[in-house]
Amino acid sequence: MIIGQGKGMAWQVALLLALCWLLLSLPAVAEEKAAAASPSVESCADLAALFVRQEEHTSRELRQLKRDLAALSQKLEEPGTSEIFGGIGYIFGIFGVAAYVASRRRDGGRGN
Repeated sequence: MIIGQGKGMAWQVALLLALCWLLLSLPAVAEEKAAAASPSVESCADLAALFVRQEEHTSRELRQLKRDLAALSQKLEEPGTSEIFGGIGYIFGIFGVAAYVASRRRDGGRGN
């Protein structure tokens, strides 16, 4: 399951192998650490299973964060009330200038 999942997991596999080597070479330290830690790690297979579970949990959390970020980004792209009223103001302003120019032409350029 770990091997063949891409280049990003190469360092994790190397870390897992190093941890297995430490677990097998230092049994006294490993027993103390296993007793102190909440998940019990008794062999390299247990360590690998724990690693895979943590990787899956982290992947689920990362997917949820990506979904939340996409939803927030989409919400920020939508116009708010200030943008809507600002657009309406621009439209009224353009029509006001056009009406002013049209009234000046109708009067024949007489300002007074």
